[in-house]
Amino acid sequence: MLLRFLSLFLISIGLYASQSPETNIQDTISVPKDAERPPTAIAFVPGVYQLKSGQNLKGIGIIGGEILSLSSGFSLWYLSDKEYDKYLSLPLGTSQEEFDKHLKNSEKYGTMSIISFTLSGAIYLYSVIDAFIFSRPKEEKTGFYLIPLEGKMCFVFTRNF
Repeated sequence: MLLRFLSLFLISIGLYASQSPETNIQDTISVPKDAERPPTAIAFVPGVYQLKSGQNLKGIGIIGGEILSLSSGFSLWYLSDKEYDKYLSLPLGTSQEEFDKHLKNSEKYGTMSIISFTLSGAIYLYSVIDAFIFSRPKEEKTGFYLIPLEGKMCFVFTRNF
């Protein structure tokens, strides 16, 4: 599962890196960035749509959160299984406290693993919702335009907030 996620992640980063940004040169002095939305197919790979939209910090945060929550979920699941195996392999003469200790540790690690996987799912859901609703490509914040106005050329400065 982790190997499949990492391979999808690396493929999506490779696809993202292979695409070069294009700019539109209009009849004005300013050169705004291409305002088209990235392909929606990459919205299902956590964080890549945000990176492609120019929201680098958000994209890196989503990717880092996914990797951290998935890796901790698998690690805690492994520890839970190890503790449960220790619990099952204890000999019959072992004290009840030893049985309880391994069983409680197994339950504790299992609960933390479920929480980590749930957090991973929540981050994924946030990434997809953010890609379709909130993420927009960055546009040029300032622009200089020459507009003909009543036979004269008017110089206009714009700023997008």
